[in-house]
Amino acid sequence: MVRTKIVCTIGPASREPEMLEKLIRAGMDVARLNFSHGDHDLHAENIARIRAAAKKVGVPVAILTDLQGPKLRVGDMAEGGVFVKQGERVVLTTRPVEGVRREGAEDAQAVIPVQYKDLPRDVTPGERILIDDGLIELLVQDVTHTDIPCQVVVGGVVQDNKGLNIPGSGLSIPAITEKDWKDIDFAIEQGVDWLGMSFVRSAEEIYELQEYINKNRPAGERILVMAKIEKPQAIDHIEEIVQAADGIMVARGDLGIEIPAEKLPMLQKRLIRLANAAGKPVVTGQAGRYRDADAGVDDPQPAPHPRRGQRRGERHPRRDGRHHALRRDGSGQVPGRGSQDDGAHRRGDRGGDADRPMGYAVLHP
Repeated sequence: MVRTKIVCTIGPASREPEMLEKLIRAGMDVARLNFSHGDHDLHAENIARIRAAAKKVGVPVAILTDLQGPKLRVGDMAEGGVFVKQGERVVLTTRPVEGVRREGAEDAQAVIPVQYKDLPRDVTPGERILIDDGLIELLVQDVTHTDIPCQVVVGGVVQDNKGLNIPGSGLSIPAITEKDWKDIDFAIEQGVDWLGMSFVRSAEEIYELQEYINKNRPAGERILVMAKIEKPQAIDHIEEIVQAADGIMVARGDLGIEIPAEKLPMLQKRLIRLANAAGKPVVTGQAGRYRDADAGVDDPQPAPHPRRGQRRGERHPRRDGRHHALRRDGSGQVPGRGSQDDGAHRRGDRGGDADRPMGYAVLHP
């Protein structure tokens, strides 16, 4: 039995029935749908297409739906985005305003709205705030009831709805948002195989989700919980999280933003070993060409830091004992073309796995 499985994120470039069949024949074992993008009608259509393609090819394919979780984001920005320059003062605000640049203003050269209303309560002067996967870095200088004056450390263009990260900060935002609960009900209704829980911080959060699933799922069905490890707080409770979850995903993207880059490779090794010891599946990501493969909107461009998924190669996770390789696809790079060069191996020919340690737990429930 091939021990390392392939998880493919289904995006605009891969949702057509013909491409889904190609992916399955090429080795896709699990189809991942990201609830951060698209609505329920789109996801229901994708699920139906995946199941139809799997039936046609004659290969079982599990479906993993990924909750958005408490992702912090900026709000709506002026057309074309708002440019901020190193050394300038800017203001993050919870007020309902559009992000704009204010040339010549003495107090702040730009105003950037944020979608999390309690952010001023959760940050303190001296903390770093990263925008757009760390491409833009701000240093908090002051905090008021609604505003957070900052100095720009690394500049760039702030676009609509880009993510915010606050390394090391313990946010008070709930683990499961109002949107997540609606997505969970939809996933249960669709009978998916796995639910990916984003930004897990403790085992108690996993138990809460498992209890809800067990109370609401149809009799005889089983939906497993994949804990995504992408916050430093999760590392502090990692043994308990591994025991509570049905599997873990090493989300190098967000995790690589919040911890020093040099610590990420050895941390991934540790997470893989813990999952193997517990007999739990572990998923690691495959570095792609694009910064934001899920969204499928960004062109390749230089970044001030190593791209968030590129701080770890592909050879070592297989050797270390990871069970599933996450293959992202929303970017417009069609996986069926040239994918062998990128590491999406054909079914039954996934080099380097023959000498892997045992401990594989099948992803299908």
